[in-house]
Amino acid sequence: MTDLCRYSFCNRFNFYLYRFFCCLSLIAVGLLTLSFHTSEAAATDGDAEIQRIAEWMSGSYDNFEQAAKDEAANTAYKHIRAMAHLAAVSIKGLSDDGFSRTIYIEQALAESADKPYRQRIYLITRKDGNIINRTYKIANPQDLIGAYKNPEQLAKITLDRLTAEENCDLIW
Repeated sequence: MTDLCRYSFCNRFNFYLYRFFCCLSLIAVGLLTLSFHTSEAAATDGDAEIQRIAEWMSGSYDNFEQAAKDEAANTAYKHIRAMAHLAAVSIKGLSDDGFSRTIYIEQALAESADKPYRQRIYLITRKDGNIINRTYKIANPQDLIGAYKNPEQLAKITLDRLTAEENCDLIW
């Protein structure tokens, strides 16, 4: 497979994975909204909402079952086997305000789990009453491969290594 094909494939996969996380986030926010009866309660429990979303997002996910079903059904579109690992991380100057949370994400194809094609930081915060999920690129992320399972590696992530991705905020 050429680099160009792999790049195009990864972009398409990123689009589907991004849609998955958007849906996951929307469901999380919807469930949280149902759990509060008044806007006053939602305003006073903002940290609880953000904390709950961060907890729900953290973990390891794959699409192996979906890929196997596609293969068995001989569907026209085949999903590749991919994984995403998300882990809570504390980044001084970004998530130390007492209510924001940050999550490290590492995405890789199953056959090359040690060579992730995407490593990012998600900042979950609140602004003007809205919950915001902001995505940050990590400069030179190679030293963070596998960091989702190693807190000492996560500690290497500093604010000066991050650049916000423009126009990628999810806002609820």
